[in-house]
Amino acid sequence: MINDLTAYIDRRIDELSSYKEETLESFSSITKTVDKLDIREDKEIYEKKMLFYIATGAMAELMKLRKLMNEK
Repeated sequence: MINDLTAYIDRRIDELSSYKEETLESFSSITKTVDKLDIREDKEIYEKKMLFYIATGAMAELMKLRKLMNEK
């Protein structure tokens, strides 16, 4: 069971890491300044930022859990 949990944690960390990378790449493709964005674009950027920070927090928690599991 511990091996299954460890494998799951590792897989989720990889998935979240990939998601974070994709999100950062999408931010670099923005060519307009903030004051020139329309409401839809502005909302999309805020949603991506929110999801990026959620993924970052989830990764941090999973890494802490993996560290605790490896200590035992």
